[in-house]
Amino acid sequence: MRLEQARRLKTGMWMFALGDFIVSLRDIG
Repeated sequence: MRLEQARRLKTGMWMFALGDFIVSLRDIG
């Protein structure tokens, strides 16, 4: 796996986790 591809994958995971976190907050609120 190239470094650029790994970085893009890590960014995607971050965005996915962030979105899930926001949805959870909205659910609680």
